[in-house]
Amino acid sequence: MYKCIKEFVLEKCDNNGFTIDGSYGVIEEGTIWDFPEDKNYRFIGGEIRLESHENEFDWIEITKETLKEHFKELKRRNN
Repeated sequence: MYKCIKEFVLEKCDNNGFTIDGSYGVIEEGTIWDFPEDKNYRFIGGEIRLESHENEFDWIEITKETLKEHFKELKRRNN
């Protein structure tokens, strides 16, 4: 799991994976994201796909550089 540590803006995509001109959304600091079950699945060709239910985006696809700059990996607890 990853926590966003630095807010940033992404261009929104439609249901077909095409960007929507002039439509942007904010990935908010403090939101929690995780990899999907199928870690290799990509819809728009990003390097990394993350999913969340705490943001206006249900999923994002970003570069490894964006992951490193804007997210912190959280340690999982062993139950």
